Amino acid sequence: MRQSEKQLGLITAKRPSLAERVCLYIHNSTPRQLAALSDTKLAEIFNIPREKLCKRFERKMQRPLDTFLCEMKVLQVCKSLEKEKGKAPNFPNVAKKLGFPGYLDFYVLFYTLMRITPHNYYKTLEKRKAKQTSVSNELKVT
Repeated sequence: MRQSEKQLGLITAKRPSLAERVCLYIHNSTPRQLAALSDTKLAEIFNIPREKLCKRFERKMQRPLDTFLCEMKVLQVCKSLEKEKGKAPNFPNVAKKLGFPGYLDFYVLFYTLMRITPHNYYKTLEKRKAKQTSVSNELKVT
């Protein structure tokens, strides 16, 4: 069971906890909203002091809120890369759009989570798409 499935599995009570509502809010955010989110912004949205929100989130989810946000941003990049076609995106611009302070921060986090560089991840996706296309074409021929 993946970590995100565990987190979503925690949402079983009749009234979700604050941490669960924050998770749902983050998961349901658009890419543009996700880029603007921070622990401070979430504290404003949920009308609770930032420190209290961070402590309650970490206690319930066993991970810091800012770490969870960064992970969700990296996963958003992965989703968008799977949908993209054509040339590789400009990853420094992608990092900037997602609200990372710099490309190096994004690169290190991406590599830490995915165990592959952003560019190599993109190349792997392209190879997979090409392979699927060739298999589809072979099936059409037979």
